[in-house]
Amino acid sequence: MVEIEDEEIGIVIELKYAENGKFDAGCEAAMQQIKDNRYDEVLLEHGMRTIYRYGIACYKKRCKVLVGGRNRLVELVGEIDKILGQ
Repeated sequence: MVEIEDEEIGIVIELKYAENGKFDAGCEAAMQQIKDNRYDEVLLEHGMRTIYRYGIACYKKRCKVLVGGRNRLVELVGEIDKILGQ
């Protein structure tokens, strides 16, 4: 978890290994773990008003990122070095 106190933004990141390249299942499991363990509640208690949730699934050199925040969900899929701009 990350807190950007000046802007009242909290970030929760959960990583999963995508068994046999099953990225969707890995991302969903990561997002479910964030929900089940109520990681965002700690950030809300610390005064964060906006929470971004990242469910990341990795397999070999590829990954998929599910981003949830402000009632929206975004997917990023690709090779890790391209996503990170390396």
